[in-house]
Amino acid sequence: MTTDIEHDQSGPYAGAFFLHVPKTAGSSICNMFAFTFDRFLRDAQSQPDEWRALLGGAETFFVGGHFSFAEAQDFLRRRDIFSFTALRDPYEQVVSHLKWVKAYGYPPRADKRAEIHPELADLAVRLWEVPLADVDEVKAQIDAPLRRLFFDVQTHYFCAPDANNVALAVANLQELTFFFTLDDMHAAKAHIESRVGELEEEKITNTAMIEEQVELQDPEIRAGYREMVALDLEFYEQARQISRDRFGIGP
Repeated sequence: MTTDIEHDQSGPYAGAFFLHVPKTAGSSICNMFAFTFDRFLRDAQSQPDEWRALLGGAETFFVGGHFSFAEAQDFLRRRDIFSFTALRDPYEQVVSHLKWVKAYGYPPRADKRAEIHPELADLAVRLWEVPLADVDEVKAQIDAPLRRLFFDVQTHYFCAPDANNVALAVANLQELTFFFTLDDMHAAKAHIESRVGELEEEKITNTAMIEEQVELQDPEIRAGYREMVALDLEFYEQARQISRDRFGIGP
């Protein structure tokens, strides 16, 4: 397990590799890198030949995508690549993810459902009639095969295929050059710029498609969602503390 902040090389990087956990402001983060390197590739998980070619080519690159640590670990560990990720408050992350799916259940958007997996499209239709504050009903609508997409997502991105292993997730997270939580975005951006060069300004580019409000401070709602994010809460708190201690961001 890497413990030294300077585990990467001290000279220029061949590029940056962003492990984009869903619904963690990743689209906005990707856009900040649009002009930092020679080549820019987002949503790279759907373009395997192209992103692998970039990582082996002569041009500098930014690659971002919904990869698990296991899928990309060889590149995430490379000393000449600035590998990084961002994590989000687990309650906010799961509700944002559910909003994204639920928006496809809007009846006039029926034709748009072809853009997502059929199981997600079916879930979207079911969720359209369910207030997200009704956590018990929300959980009842998430079929067993889909649980991995909504329960403890951030942890699973870093410990798959050994699910539910927070210690492994934390260890793997520390193999990356840098990680931070969205609460520390401003300080994290300054740190990244000190390592790779100037980035574009932060801009929110992927807002929720529905305006439904979920009062996450309500004790009953919070308790209901806790089951869905129990591991993520543990993972997130450890990651947040390590990040702040290690990189000196935040109090």
